[in-house]
Amino acid sequence: MDVLKPYKAAAREITGWTSYEKIATKLLSLGPKVVAVTMGSERSLLARGGEMKHVPAFQIKVVDSNGAGDAFMGGLSFGLLRGWDLQTAGLFANACAAICCSRVGARAMGYLEEVTSLANRQRPGQRLRFTVRHGFSSGRSALSLLRGGGREIGSTCRLLP
Repeated sequence: MDVLKPYKAAAREITGWTSYEKIATKLLSLGPKVVAVTMGSERSLLARGGEMKHVPAFQIKVVDSNGAGDAFMGGLSFGLLRGWDLQTAGLFANACAAICCSRVGARAMGYLEEVTSLANRQRPGQRLRFTVRHGFSSGRSALSLLRGGGREIGSTCRLLP
């Protein structure tokens, strides 16, 4: 298994721990390469090897939280498959989940421009900057790009200093 993403209650139940850092360490010891513990409106915790990143949640008006975990995993997978660091991938994943929660329905995934706009508005000190090479369809959601729904040739994302 490459990525394990339990919600905070499931993570506590699996490990018996209450400290999220200890939970992540324990879950990593079970074999996944990356652990992402989501904590709803609080934050997410991403861990890989000896690295742990706390990524704050975005402040949005929640309309419907159905699909938030799927949106998070779509965003996280999108970032990890492109080789982004944990902080950037977590920021992007949290923004994907936030946009999903701001709409009705489990399939309310945001478009790339919406995700980066939200991230850049609420985290001006950690601006996401995308460099997208030929063939990218900007009208596709991050999840549809992950599924191959766009003709994306390549992209990179990094946090600007």
